Amino acid sequence: MGELDCQNIEPIEPVFVGQLNSSDTPYFVSFPWWDSRINKTNFKARKPIWTHQTVRDVQAIINASSINDVFIDIGANVGFMSLYAFNRGSPVIAVEPISWNIAKICEGVAANIKRGWAVDAHNLRHFDAAPLSREALSQKDLVTECIPLVTVDSLVPNDVSVGVVKIDVQGHEYGVLKGMTNLLSRNDGFPKYVFYEDANN
Repeated sequence: MGELDCQNIEPIEPVFVGQLNSSDTPYFVSFPWWDSRINKTNFKARKPIWTHQTVRDVQAIINASSINDVFIDIGANVGFMSLYAFNRGSPVIAVEPISWNIAKICEGVAANIKRGWAVDAHNLRHFDAAPLSREALSQKDLVTECIPLVTVDSLVPNDVSVGVVKIDVQGHEYGVLKGMTNLLSRNDGFPKYVFYEDANN
């Protein structure tokens, strides 16, 4: 795990940066090209873009935690939730295995800093377990990739207080939870909220 050095990560075209709607903290996200929202009038008019209920729920619980507590985003995608916490001023650990998505997070970071909504990326940490190539999303054939596995416990120092853990790993949530038993059993500094999808629904 280390500081996310976006200066060494090149943008990937096409770049669609837009403001995501939130109740209080404005922030930009670099949208994937297939997101249907980039074709809507509000995107072209540079108005805040509507968010899914899941994003709004996570925004609410981030706001309910201390600004000094870490937000851990397991399965960060392009940063729909990480960049919200980042602009809010909270430390962020974003875990994302696809380097294409990491590049999009960096595009979002750059847009927020340029706009003045964020100061720098020093509070943004990432773990990129990504032999998955940038072209992985456009490959037509099924490709099997092997990536290293780490636990959440190994990523979070014992003296770091955690506010929210968001987990979105396509049905492997239980494995992630098993890898954060030390974090969950802390006497203090434990996550105030754990947000995850139920794979059975």
